[in-house]
Amino acid sequence: MRMYAARLLVFSLLAHAERTGISTFSVATRQQLSSLAEALLHPSLLTTLVYRFGIPGKVTRNRHQVLANGQCFISPRETLLKTDAFRAAQLSLCEDVTIARRLAECGEAIGFYESDGLARVRMYQGYCETWRNWPRSLPTRDQFFSWREATGLLEVLLVQSLPLPLLSIAYAVGTSGWVVAFNLTLSLTGLGVLMGIARAYEWRPWTYWFSPLLDLPVALRLITSALRRRQVWRGRVYVRRAGGTFEPVDSSKTIIQ
Repeated sequence: MRMYAARLLVFSLLAHAERTGISTFSVATRQQLSSLAEALLHPSLLTTLVYRFGIPGKVTRNRHQVLANGQCFISPRETLLKTDAFRAAQLSLCEDVTIARRLAECGEAIGFYESDGLARVRMYQGYCETWRNWPRSLPTRDQFFSWREATGLLEVLLVQSLPLPLLSIAYAVGTSGWVVAFNLTLSLTGLGVLMGIARAYEWRPWTYWFSPLLDLPVALRLITSALRRRQVWRGRVYVRRAGGTFEPVDSSKTIIQ
């Protein structure tokens, strides 16, 4: 991952905390795409967050609704220490979200905002890295994961991903009426979401607008990743234990990814 921060970023974060009284929050950084293929995949993955957690610009104490971005995250040291937030994240594969959920569980208000271009990030080098690595953390499967988070993944499948294929099938077989109208409405809603998140990208090639074609495989990828007990991250194998935590296996069993 490569991050580029404007000189005013830190001053802006501190000024925002002082002005709003929200001392713990993170920023939705501007994303940089590396290729036409990644521009087809990355927006589909990013959109799953909008369907599950909504758009940036909100504050919540509900741990089932918090969203966090470890690429740009601010919280007072004493808050992190007294809540054991780092300890909670030690056995997590989505550390930023786990820290935010732990803080919310302790009553802390968690904010999530847009950066207005003050921070830019290139997460992965190409389509293959994005497909292989981001679904590891994107399902937000940790010790706080419950039926509410599982429902969010189901929403990604039913509301974000299936309407376009079902609309195509309905059109092909000549179905009319409420089936077409319903799936057309959801598909147009998805297009609206895609237009809304366009500002999250510095460069949007023509393939960006075709990213809904990958919504179904993306939804299935996230669901299977959430169900998988073994995950590989940076050459290490992690196994999900009872309670939702992930622990690395013995170093002798480490494999190279």
